[in-house]
Amino acid sequence: MEAHRSESLGNGVDGGTANPTGDSIMAEGSADLEGVGADANSLVTAEHGTLIPHEGEAEANSISRTPATTHWLRALSWRGRTVLLIVCLAGYCESAVYSCLAPFFPLEATKRGATDTQIALIIGIFQLVVFLVSPVFGKYVTHFGAKFLFVCGLIVCGYSMCVFGILQYCPPGSSYVASAFAIRIVEAVGGAAYLTAAFAIIAREFPEQVSTVFGLGEMMSGLGYLSGPLVGSLLYQLAGFKMPFLVLGALEILCGFLAWYLLPSQTDILSSEYAGTWKLLRMPRMIISLVSIFSALGALGFLTATFADQLDKQHLATYAIALIFILPSLAYIVSAPLAGYLSDKKNMGVSLMAVGSLIITGAFIVVGPSPFVASQPTVWTYSVGGGLLGVGVALGAIPCFDIGLKTAIGRGFSDDYHTYGLVSGVIGSAIALATFVGAALGGLFVENYGFALATTGASGVSLVLAVIIVGFLLYERILAARLSHTAN
Repeated sequence: MEAHRSESLGNGVDGGTANPTGDSIMAEGSADLEGVGADANSLVTAEHGTLIPHEGEAEANSISRTPATTHWLRALSWRGRTVLLIVCLAGYCESAVYSCLAPFFPLEATKRGATDTQIALIIGIFQLVVFLVSPVFGKYVTHFGAKFLFVCGLIVCGYSMCVFGILQYCPPGSSYVASAFAIRIVEAVGGAAYLTAAFAIIAREFPEQVSTVFGLGEMMSGLGYLSGPLVGSLLYQLAGFKMPFLVLGALEILCGFLAWYLLPSQTDILSSEYAGTWKLLRMPRMIISLVSIFSALGALGFLTATFADQLDKQHLATYAIALIFILPSLAYIVSAPLAGYLSDKKNMGVSLMAVGSLIITGAFIVVGPSPFVASQPTVWTYSVGGGLLGVGVALGAIPCFDIGLKTAIGRGFSDDYHTYGLVSGVIGSAIALATFVGAALGGLFVENYGFALATTGASGVSLVLAVIIVGFLLYERILAARLSHTAN
């Protein structure tokens, strides 16, 4: 496994390898930056205090992970292109399957005796289960095998969707609600397995382009999230309740078998000593990555849960509501690959998270709009605010996995699937929890205080998180400058 990254990790920070020259700078200073890896804004290694380049100097110096080259995609081997294709296709299928029920399931469930709260919980339970299960799959990814988890996750999700389609034959009332919960829970377990394995496979197959490939995968997931409700609605109109689930479920099962056939075997060398999740969670850079995830995905969950109802109250045309509602997702789809590119090529991970959190703060103020900005909402406030939020979410979320991975390896975690799985499980769990909490709190506060005041409060929370991220970035820069001055 070490040979796999011999060129990129060598004696660098991320591999946790000691500086061969023995050069070090002020033990007390290096201790202050415990947990800082060798990504964009890592200015001092955690282990040895060795200075590494500022963001703009990365290409002029040797660092542990070579920045992504402009033509890396064309230089991919058949194996790399196959993995990239499968990851993107699976991301599209999984997101389409997850989102397809949004337009018509609440209506059908109401007819079957489910309350609004029960319907919301049936939809939201997916994220809650992913939050609980992802760390478990991350911890044991080396035991199950990344490919096995990836394929089984897709197939379990697909079969669950097919079974969900026959809920129409279930008796109404408590039996219907309980069955819907059970199926969604099983589907979420499959989703957690797929997501954890996908992150780990990206880290293994694309060590120099983790954020770039993650961004491309998120772009495809965003397309699936957008097209899922459209496809689901069309199939529902054509053939009734079960057809969307049978068709999209079968598509995901097919994707799973395609992955089993085409995805290269993911082998790894098992180590007898592994660090645990709690050590990972004590690292400052990992904590900052999780803060950024909560800022970004919490905001997205908030807006997704409350935006459509707010637009409907403005008596806009149906097509206008649809276009404005999908603007955040469209902005995210466009911005995600760019955020990944900048994180890898320009080494701007933490800087992107800081900018993203500030954009989210401004987006909430505009989209409300906040009473301090405008008295009445307009099409423009909704459009501009929603678009800005999508951009901010991409900038805040995309670099987090790569930063967490580099931090872990830089702090002495083994460079293998165990570490990839741990980081994948933590990041995936945080994404699910942030989305769930954002949607739940968003609905609660909008119901009690109205959309304008709720988004104003959300902007305040986003600002606090932004200050934490920006403060950490400045702390790194100041300490690095101090250590550099002392070394000279």
